[in-house]
Amino acid sequence: MKEKLLASLEMVLKNLKEQKIGYDWSGHGTCNLGLVASCLLGKSPHELQNDFDILSHGMGRDSADWKEAVSYYCPLTGLSSTMIFRRLQIAGLNREDMINLEYLSDPLVLKRILECTPFWKKWFILLGGPSPFINKHYYKEEENLIVYLEAWIELIKEENFAQNVDGILKHIEQGQQV
Repeated sequence: MKEKLLASLEMVLKNLKEQKIGYDWSGHGTCNLGLVASCLLGKSPHELQNDFDILSHGMGRDSADWKEAVSYYCPLTGLSSTMIFRRLQIAGLNREDMINLEYLSDPLVLKRILECTPFWKKWFILLGGPSPFINKHYYKEEENLIVYLEAWIELIKEENFAQNVDGILKHIEQGQQV
């Protein structure tokens, strides 16, 4: 179960819709992953930005992006080399989830968006408006993050429900009270 992750995604989604938080894909604390990480870690976007700057310097970089930083992990244990990412992993985000969130690229979430989003909205989201050219930077748009979070939240809720049903069925099979 991913209760903490789900609650954080819902909080970020609510705050984005109500314009209570700032969105800026170029900031480590205000981008797609940064907003969710701030909520999961209980840090302000500014605090997360400072932590990320320290992390970047620890990697020997003036500035790293989330994809580079997420990939910075212990080759023996497979765990993140930094507390930020260990805490995000404990909350239910693996490295792939983090990268997919930053670039809005999880195939299952994108499939859900395509299945559930009216045709006209799909066109604007995926193609960047009435244009024959694909918008290569669709992941940098706040509206697209909102649609992505809505779809991801639905998928997590369905996964949690399926796990609950499986647990109940196992208890029944074993003759235990539910």
